[in-house]
Amino acid sequence: MPTYYRKRKPISGNYFITPDISLIPKARQIDFNKGREEKWIAPGIGESELAFKSLYVQNNLPKELINNIDVFLKYWGIIRKLRNKASHTEAMNKSQYEVMRQTFDDVINDGYIDQLVTLKQIFKPK
Repeated sequence: MPTYYRKRKPISGNYFITPDISLIPKARQIDFNKGREEKWIAPGIGESELAFKSLYVQNNLPKELINNIDVFLKYWGIIRKLRNKASHTEAMNKSQYEVMRQTFDDVINDGYIDQLVTLKQIFKPK
């Protein structure tokens, strides 16, 4: 694994995103550099989705790098809802599993994994 895996960036800037007021009127900031000492704690899947949606509605995303952001967000919402159910409150039934599997297949087949890897490479510190 890379030397920076699961490590916080030493505080030297603002790594917060405040969700857009159109999505959540009284939102709290989402910390993308959260952690304890050197250990990084990733934001939750819902927090990441909300931050992405906020950047989208504020026209702060490189739209040319993600094809059809509305479809991508639809897939993200399906995955978030089913993942949260399975992880927090209930077992996944067969039909829910099939929806999750199909959604992952769609994400892959529509090229979103490749697009996300490209975005990661662009924003990765040099």
